[in-house]
Amino acid sequence: MIENPITFTAEADLAPLYGLPLKSLAAIRHRHLTEEAHWKKIGREIRYTAAGLQALAERLQAAEPPPAAPVPGPALTAALVITRSRIRNPKLVLAKKSGAAVAEGEPAPAPEIVRVKVKDNAKLRPGMVLDPCEPLDAENGYWVYRGKLPRKPRPVW
Repeated sequence: MIENPITFTAEADLAPLYGLPLKSLAAIRHRHLTEEAHWKKIGREIRYTAAGLQALAERLQAAEPPPAAPVPGPALTAALVITRSRIRNPKLVLAKKSGAAVAEGEPAPAPEIVRVKVKDNAKLRPGMVLDPCEPLDAENGYWVYRGKLPRKPRPVW
């Protein structure tokens, strides 16, 4: 006996309701549900029967909730000043990162020299500011600049 396909619920519609990726629902379906009783494939789409929806809800309640995803914080960016632009690698420039704020009377820390990955260093000159730069591997001193490069280089005298 063939049931009316309108009463079936699509798996793609269930994934956002449960807050799970489609692959997780598919894995539960393959492990715990049977094809004719709980779900059917109609064309290229998987559709759940009423019994399948109930079995899926029971499975998801029995399963442990997934660990909370870490909340992404604001992207760490900084303005870097180019110190040396003519190096052998045309995709890198050396830049300095200013130190943290210092109390009065204390000497300012030496600027940290970092490597900045750019599209092309031909039009970049010492003293230019690259803002904003994002850390690529900040522990090892690698940053990346994704902004627009200048159209014309400043003349070198």
